[in-house]
Amino acid sequence: KLSFPAKLVVFVDAAPSDRKPTQVVIDAYEGKEILDLDCHMMKMVNASFDLDFSLDKFKHCIDYDFKEEALVRWWEAVEDFPVSHHGKPLTLVRKGTRIQTEISRKFSDSLLQSLAERAGAHLEIHRT
Repeated sequence: KLSFPAKLVVFVDAAPSDRKPTQVVIDAYEGKEILDLDCHMMKMVNASFDLDFSLDKFKHCIDYDFKEEALVRWWEAVEDFPVSHHGKPLTLVRKGTRIQTEISRKFSDSLLQSLAERAGAHLEIHRT
């Protein structure tokens, strides 16, 4: 037992609000570095499983899902195309098929308050 009142400090990425527009959140994830990371990830999937996903058959997508309070990124097939494994036909990827690459949860004040209450804690929000 501590001889002083304990505090837990948690840093979170805030959900869009009047202080942080949705486009600011999306823009933070749209850079070349993020695209390069996702391309590398898809190349690793191909190499690890001996597949031949054609990256030129996908478009890179990003949006904010208000229901999930999360930024989501995915690859979406722009046309039907075959995928092979060890050079043998495996499946046909249909136009519109998505491969999820990220779900980045964001935290609204109400969600943080709800989590604190369920944990029996007092919440103080400080912004910078």
